[in-house]
Amino acid sequence: METVLIMVSRVINFLHDLIVGMMRQSGTAISDKELHFWVIGLIGMIIFFSSYAAFKYLQRWGIGAVSLVFTVIIVTILAVGIEVEQYITGGGRMETFDVLAGVAGFLALFLVYCLLLLIGRLLQALMRKISQRKKNRIWQK
Repeated sequence: METVLIMVSRVINFLHDLIVGMMRQSGTAISDKELHFWVIGLIGMIIFFSSYAAFKYLQRWGIGAVSLVFTVIIVTILAVGIEVEQYITGGGRMETFDVLAGVAGFLALFLVYCLLLLIGRLLQALMRKISQRKKNRIWQK
């Protein structure tokens, strides 16, 4: 996990220096804050349009599908944040498999929820059938 974060930070630093260098060569003076304004703004818009398209597509399966994808994203960010916090404070080792275990824990509990929901719906359908048969018997007499 630490190596991945170091690699990502090196790529980000490289891109930062590349953009600043290109701006200097073009004669455009840009401060670090202006760079952050434009780059983070553009990244935000790309994320917005991508997530809008993805959630619009997932909407076909209902709000549950959208909620599941959103929750997996938030749980993953939370798990990575906890790992970074452990690294910074020395309260634990930063490991990729800890993040995967956390997400897997959510998915396992979500699967249990889905199974309980399915059992509940099957029982409701069974109760409706039994109730309908009783009504039909009353009318037949």
